[in-house]
Amino acid sequence: HGEHEEHGEEGHKHSEAHDEHEHHHHHGGYDPHVWLDPQLDKKFVSAIRDDLSKRDPKHKAEYDKNADKVLKDLDSIDKELKDVTKDHQGHAVFISHESLGYLADRYGFVQKGVQSLNAEDPSQKELTEIVKEINETGAKYILYEENVANKVTDTIRKETDAKPLKFNNMEAVSKDQAKDATYQSLMKENVKNIEKALNDKIKVEDDKAA
Repeated sequence: HGEHEEHGEEGHKHSEAHDEHEHHHHHGGYDPHVWLDPQLDKKFVSAIRDDLSKRDPKHKAEYDKNADKVLKDLDSIDKELKDVTKDHQGHAVFISHESLGYLADRYGFVQKGVQSLNAEDPSQKELTEIVKEINETGAKYILYEENVANKVTDTIRKETDAKPLKFNNMEAVSKDQAKDATYQSLMKENVKNIEKALNDKIKVEDDKAA
């Protein structure tokens, strides 16, 4: 768990930076979803490689080789995310709960969580605002997370034309995913769906400007 400790401060900075302008109903709290950011993951992989090599120097070459492959994969995911977001700076992505904070910060889009980081349901007023915003922006999709209760998101979908798109936040994986899915394959699926969600967006001003 050393990597979590190492990046605790970074996670808090992210949370503090967002205190001013989290959307709708963020009640504070630590954003744990650091693993979704490939650039942070590169730091984790390097730290794990170095620690394993130090503890088990006989297999250093093997650790280096495995780490190099993962680092290359993470570079590829990072490039894909840059490519799909470069023309969508400031555009909104609606998602079932606020798990996109690190990616939104890194790649310049705006996350709009139906539920907060604490998975708290919005109030009736907030729900009305979200429905209005989706309709006004013409958002075609809401990203759904299978491990987040989507009753409220389903309600919003009925009140708007937005269709569901899957997002793997990787807090948990299904039995099917556990058989053959990897971090890389799940993130590639995420990148495709983020691209789809962003593809026909108009610019959405941050809530703090309102």
